[in-house]
Amino acid sequence: MQIKVTLLKKILAQSRRLTTKDSFLFITITLPHTRAALGSGGEKMKTYSITYDLHQVKNYALLNEGIDKISETVWVKVTLSQFIIKSKYSAIQIRDFLAKHVDNDDVLFITEINLNNKASQNLPTNIADAVNRLK
Repeated sequence: MQIKVTLLKKILAQSRRLTTKDSFLFITITLPHTRAALGSGGEKMKTYSITYDLHQVKNYALLNEGIDKISETVWVKVTLSQFIIKSKYSAIQIRDFLAKHVDNDDVLFITEINLNNKASQNLPTNIADAVNRLK
């Protein structure tokens, strides 16, 4: 992440409440585009399968939010209870992070996978294409 701090003068001079004598601290944060191969910090991302069983309280939205964060939005929901993600974190780190997004009786299984050796049946084309783009 690149952070640039600039002192600007005469910004928003058109505003009636502000004059050209006012100074502002302007902070720009630039995030690089997330790529399937590299994390936001340039780390090599690995491919993981996450499967889960939510038991009593089925808060799928909270789990999905956690998966979205840990994968930096690089994921595909393959089946009703499986995601394939890219992440710079280890399987243990992913489990520990997602454990905060599920209940104590819920099941999580995270394993690193190789997308070069896969097979499916009746997988919709758009899902298969999305999985192939994760390579």
